[in-house]
Amino acid sequence: MATKNLAVYIKRGKVILLDDDYIDDADHRNLAFLQKQQAKNGEKDVIVAIAPALKSDKPAKSVEVDENNNYAALDLKKTSVQVEKLEQEVRLLKLKEEKLKGVVVPSELIKPVFLQHNQSIITEVHNSSAEFARIFAKKHSLNVNDVAEINGELIKWFNLAINKATVLSVKSIDNIVNDYSEKKGVGERE
Repeated sequence: MATKNLAVYIKRGKVILLDDDYIDDADHRNLAFLQKQQAKNGEKDVIVAIAPALKSDKPAKSVEVDENNNYAALDLKKTSVQVEKLEQEVRLLKLKEEKLKGVVVPSELIKPVFLQHNQSIITEVHNSSAEFARIFAKKHSLNVNDVAEINGELIKWFNLAINKATVLSVKSIDNIVNDYSEKKGVGERE
């Protein structure tokens, strides 16, 4: 750190000098300041050397140690919260960008489309089957009750088919969502 910057921090009371104008790195206030500076610079392991500090024109402020420790702890906590908030905002912006590009589609929007698609197919098959039953009944001289019974059985089969197809479609979508979530999370840290 440049000596002029250090002098500013000393004047502000962020760095506390000993009586012999040295900086004690074991002092809680100085240690908190050092950790904050390391976090700002992205440094992980830094060896601290005690060196003579600049003499300040003003004497060090006489503030209780506990009060400075509280301020330093609050500063660290504030910085941590700000970093976490920024990371969350970046994640949300990336997700929004993926949605806009069409890479990500909410699965809740897909499920109704599949259900409607299945229902449309079943309705058309049901209408065609009813027409087939009518033609079959006419060729084989079946009465109206026999045709109604055949149509009733067809409706039961179609409803069963709809339920099975719906369950399979929902499972398939859930599997795709889970696979995508697992692949998307590989290598990412929360």
